[in-house]
Amino acid sequence: MIEPIYIFLLVALVVSVTIAMPRMSADPELTTAQSKYVESLARAGASVRWVELADPDKAVAEALECAGLLLPGGGDIEPSLFGQERIPACGEPNPLRDAAEPKLLHAFLAAGK
Repeated sequence: MIEPIYIFLLVALVVSVTIAMPRMSADPELTTAQSKYVESLARAGASVRWVELADPDKAVAEALECAGLLLPGGGDIEPSLFGQERIPACGEPNPLRDAAEPKLLHAFLAAGK
């Protein structure tokens, strides 16, 4: 079973943050990275929420309720999306992120956020 992927959104500040990584992970590095985002946003006075990426259109609708978007990066994007072949140096792509993040970015830009 594939672990669900979520984005992390900041709700009442000028910038919203999306973290497209497993929300609850057994990987200590991911868990630490997630908690650092939450801690930093809390210090800035932001409230946060998680939005699941499994349905990119639903994720966009929910994310647009926030003021802005930050895509913090992560694994490699699937090369075939750009007409390229995978090479051994490529990391493992994340199909949920590859489907949702471009839609999120385009929606936020179209909304003038």
